[in-house]
Amino acid sequence: MYCLLTIFFSNLILCVLRCVFCLKAIARKYIFPAVLVGSVLFVVPARVLAINYEVTLQGVKDTSLKETLEYSSNLFQLKKVLPSTSSALVRRASLDLDRLKKVLYAFGFFAGKTTIKMNGHEDVASNLALLEGQENVVVELIVDPGPLYLVGKIEVEGIEGQKEAFKPPLQSGKPALASQIVEGENYLVHGLQHLGFPRAKALERRLVINHQNQTLDVFFKIDPGPKVHMGDMVLQGNERSDSDFLAQRQSWKSGDLYDPDKLRNFRSDLSGLDIFSAVRVDLENPPLPENLQEPFLVPVAVSVEEKALRFFGFGTDITTTQGTSLRGFWGHRNLFGGAERLRVTGRLSRIGKNDFDKINSNLDVNIFKPDWLIRHQNLIVNSSLDKEHYDAFERKAFTGFGGVERKLGKYFSLEGGIRGEISNVKNQEGETDFVLMGLPVDLKYDTRKDLLDPKSGMWSQIAVTPYMTLKGEGDGFVINRFASRLYHSIDAKGQWVLAGKAVVGGIVGDSLTNIPADKRFFSGGGGSVRGYEFQSIGPLAANLDPRGGRSLLEVGAELRFRYKDFGLVPFVDGGNVFSTDWPSFNGQLQWGAGIGLRYYTKLGPLRMDVAFPVNGRKNVDDTVAFYLSIGQAF
Repeated sequence: MYCLLTIFFSNLILCVLRCVFCLKAIARKYIFPAVLVGSVLFVVPARVLAINYEVTLQGVKDTSLKETLEYSSNLFQLKKVLPSTSSALVRRASLDLDRLKKVLYAFGFFAGKTTIKMNGHEDVASNLALLEGQENVVVELIVDPGPLYLVGKIEVEGIEGQKEAFKPPLQSGKPALASQIVEGENYLVHGLQHLGFPRAKALERRLVINHQNQTLDVFFKIDPGPKVHMGDMVLQGNERSDSDFLAQRQSWKSGDLYDPDKLRNFRSDLSGLDIFSAVRVDLENPPLPENLQEPFLVPVAVSVEEKALRFFGFGTDITTTQGTSLRGFWGHRNLFGGAERLRVTGRLSRIGKNDFDKINSNLDVNIFKPDWLIRHQNLIVNSSLDKEHYDAFERKAFTGFGGVERKLGKYFSLEGGIRGEISNVKNQEGETDFVLMGLPVDLKYDTRKDLLDPKSGMWSQIAVTPYMTLKGEGDGFVINRFASRLYHSIDAKGQWVLAGKAVVGGIVGDSLTNIPADKRFFSGGGGSVRGYEFQSIGPLAANLDPRGGRSLLEVGAELRFRYKDFGLVPFVDGGNVFSTDWPSFNGQLQWGAGIGLRYYTKLGPLRMDVAFPVNGRKNVDDTVAFYLSIGQAF
């Protein structure tokens, strides 16, 4: 019995397999080709029957209105997606009637009319036969905007006790533009928030068209919510940061009336410490008490996410005038919980330009302590070891600096301190050991928003450093330097930016030969006048090595064009160094010009410039110079 069942099921399985193979053969031979042919027959006629059409917009003279109408029209925007039938084209045109009406309303034309003609016929929707057999259709959008309506009555409900505190920008008699109406509503809400009503919101916006007077009456209903006073700060997320240190930076006192600007400034202030990756500052949202009494005190919730304590990085610059430079840094951004920052930077430069044993090396250690002794006053301690070999001089030095930096309002900052330096300087005039003590004072003005790639704003600096010579030739000297950079965006999107710079410097005091060579002024190179060797502009020694001078004048301009992640920058630089205390503004400058490419990254633009000396000196200046670096030239 078992054997018979086995034989039966074996034969059954073989029959099923034969059927499957037969079906596959039939499908491969007959069904698949039929489906393919059917697909071709289905697709090809659809393409052949597509309706080609041309569309124009008539009757509108205002450029902005015309552009908006075309942008909102399906007939214009879907021009490359041809309708398959005449009825589909008519349906597309019919949908445009409502879209164009909304655009006219937004521009204040509430009596406007739109007519659509196809091949000269208006009422095509009711008689599609007019388009039968037509492979090309001419579509005309004829728009009559009609009169421009003005704002009529303006009524606001819900701010009875605050009407005199602020006046919304929406005014009777002005064009009834949708953007102005929305802006007026937002102004009411934001104005109430600045008066201590953080929960203010718009409940209703009602518009009434008066065709007889050609006006639009506007009614706003606003819910101001409760008047709120800011309470104590409730801090979360500061595992390694000192709570007392953060509380000292608080921009309000408990009981102050709610002010969104104070909270926004506090958030910006905490973000500027560079110890948090995210900062959120907002009022807590407690339920309203049944018997609300003034003052209604609400705590301020502050939530932070801390950055990693340690950081490191590296970079490189490559130029034909200075060779290759390599730099690396390591740091700690929160040493003791008060945003104390330590940064150690090492740098090797003039690789490929100098002999191997004369490669420049620098080691810099910087400590930064915010809010030292008083608010907005920072302690800066810096020391450096330098070994430098340039055509103008060779130098070995140890430098130490201690000072303070203080904010003077939103845009100004003042830095001052004491600097000591022990150095050995060798140039064409000989070799001298120096011990200097300086008292640098530096005033800065900065309105730039983007430091790596500014599109607007201004940066200016006045730096004065008197030096006393404790060892070496001479008694002392004062270095004065004035610099400014200006950025202007030509278009609204910031694709075209005009950037300019100017630098003026002068040294008074000791004679030039008694001033250490590294403290003199030099010009030329990627950071000053491109197209010239580093420090090569100015007085030269008999062997054509630069001597440096007592004064400096530099100017430069760039036209920066950006398209997506790429940019093109034509530029011109000029400068010279003089032996007088102050530069001669009538003196000849050495000019360089060129063009640069930019590739924009999150770390800043990658810069590649090629520059040529315009009035280069014979047997002194090369014919071309290349620069590769990160960041704009200035």
